[in-house]
Amino acid sequence: MSTLRQQIETRIAASAADFTAAGLRPFREVAGAAGIANILNGRVSAPGCYIYRARLRPGPNVYDDAVMQRVEAQFGIVSVVRNVADARQGDASDLAEAYSDVIQARLLNWSPDEYTEQFEYAGGQVVRLQNDYLYWQDLYRTASIIRQT
Repeated sequence: MSTLRQQIETRIAASAADFTAAGLRPFREVAGAAGIANILNGRVSAPGCYIYRARLRPGPNVYDDAVMQRVEAQFGIVSVVRNVADARQGDASDLAEAYSDVIQARLLNWSPDEYTEQFEYAGGQVVRLQNDYLYWQDLYRTASIIRQT
């Protein structure tokens, strides 16, 4: 059984043709991480994509004698690009946006199984601009129900 983070990683890694069709080089590396600090302080490839589980937010329990809760999961997807002009004379911000658009097309409204809600976009921002790299993070969220009787 694979985790939801691993399923996201597989879905993005399988998008090489989508990146090429958008005029982008496919990611050199698509990998998981324990958290944003591990990405920012570790070795990265450019272009690269790093996925981590950012947050779980449980809803209220709806039963008195058992447990049934909706749990929202949020995932950070960090795209790393070189902070230099590319062959099209675009800047790193435009390049990060182009990668984000392809990732969004792969994840938005996607559900990995019948127990997991469709993915929604939850925002994005630059998380670091350093050492010739721009780190752009997009957040996506989904939810599922947990039960225990």
